[in-house]
Order: sequence, then C-alpha cells, then structure tokens
Amino acid sequence: MEMCYDGALVMPSSYVLMSEEEMTYLEGGKYYGVNFSASKCSKIASNLSKGSTVFAAGSVILSVLSAIPGINVVTATGVAVCTVGTFSLSLTSSFFSNAASKGGCHVGWNSTTKKWSKGYGTV
Repeated sequence: MEMCYDGALVMPSSYVLMSEEEMTYLEGGKYYGVNFSASKCSKIASNLSKGSTVFAAGSVILSVLSAIPGINVVTATGVAVCTVGTFSLSLTSSFFSNAASKGGCHVGWNSTTKKWSKGYGTV
C-alpha cells in the first residue's frame, strides 16, 4: 500500500478510532472485587432470613423475661439489640433476594477505568 504525504496525515480507509478507555484496556487492567451469582445471592438471602427469624424469636423471649423484677435493664437492652438485628438482617436479606432476581450483584474496583463498580449482574 502506497500513501502520498502532502502535509496532512493520511490514514487508510479501513481505520477505526479508539477511545482512551479502549486503549487502556488493551494495555491491561483488572477488576478487584466480588461477584455473586444469582444462586449465591439466593442462598445468602435465605441464610439472612433464618438469622432474622432467630433474632425475632430472641426479642420475644427477652420481652417475656422482662416481666421478671430485677432484670428489666438487661432484657430491655437485649430486646433493643434483637430488634436492630432483626431489622438489619431483614433489610440485607431483601437486597440479596432482589439481586438474585436480577442475575446477581457485584462490587469492586476497576483498575482500567479507575472507578468503583457496583450494581446488579456480574462483571
């Protein structure tokens, strides 16, 4: 292929423009993070749901025990801890259940784009 130089850069007719991001990827890059498949998210949601049930049962038991004089402060603190535990495990279980329905989830650092990557699906 012969090209003529007349003061301007002449490119072959079949060239393709590449963005800086694509060139960076060609040089190499890595994703540092975790991927959870849909089945793994489903298992995590199930286990968190079971843990939430245990905390809820503990809250009920401690509420019953609070009727005993002299241990009101201890049981009141226990009920508060169990209530917060139940709520947080239920909320997290809900997230993983939703992620399972959307094909999984991921979170991590993409060294190619130099950005955090998080969301549904896997990388």
